[in-house]
Amino acid sequence: MPLEPPAEEKFQSKEELFKRVQEHAQLQGYAVVTRSSRKGLLYLQCDKGGQFKNNRNLTEETRKRKPNSKCTGCPFMLRGKELSGEDSEWQLSILESDHNHTPSNNLKDHSILRRLDENQKLLVKKMRSEGSKPIEIVNYFKSSDLPPITIKDVHNIMKKFISNTDSKDSKESTIDSLESLVASLNNNSSEYTSESTKKRKSPSTHQSQQSQTKRKPIKCSRCHQTGHSRAHPDCPLRPTEEELPSLEFSNEDLATWGENIQPSFYHNINDSTFDLTFN
Repeated sequence: MPLEPPAEEKFQSKEELFKRVQEHAQLQGYAVVTRSSRKGLLYLQCDKGGQFKNNRNLTEETRKRKPNSKCTGCPFMLRGKELSGEDSEWQLSILESDHNHTPSNNLKDHSILRRLDENQKLLVKKMRSEGSKPIEIVNYFKSSDLPPITIKDVHNIMKKFISNTDSKDSKESTIDSLESLVASLNNNSSEYTSESTKKRKSPSTHQSQQSQTKRKPIKCSRCHQTGHSRAHPDCPLRPTEEELPSLEFSNEDLATWGENIQPSFYHNINDSTFDLTFN
């Protein structure tokens, strides 16, 4: 029995074109999927089109599991094109009308026909939360005008719903814990600030005057004048570079004194600069 293609008609939108073609294909025992789509063009092919890709180059001897691919390389191809004009209609054209397989006996074999929208997924979640078994949900969809889902589809929908709920709850709990941590840190910092301000007392006028009177003025140990130290350039007795003596040492003196120079010697000359000349 040949699989009849849909009629070449015009449609009001791309969505309507795809819906009508899918309804016709479902009655004939096959399904279509989008091969490619861009602005103004839509290419549809049979869901059994294409070939199984052996990316790992496995053979029948090395393969552990049998591939579950339903691709048969079906050449069936349709094209939808948006027409120019105010109505923006879409024209359906048949590029290849033949199939290389027989009609499907069970529409559940086509995953595209079991695809649910958001409202239908919410219906599955609602029935499952009310205690309905997966087989009961499948039978309800089968008896109603709904996609023919399987028990595996019900499990996949619930698994994804639970994972999304857990991730959302974990994010909310993480945000709550961070907010509580920030609040506790702010409270601790405010308490610490208040306690530290209580401990610190501003000095009174008498205490500040008393502390100023206790301070002794700086006195130079060279000229015994107040107001500067012995290393300050204002000291009149501080030697300049021109007044510094030039010390000359022989190699024998250095060999004799090298290990016996006391640290106090360097301490006494730390304010002056000496020119050491070696013979």
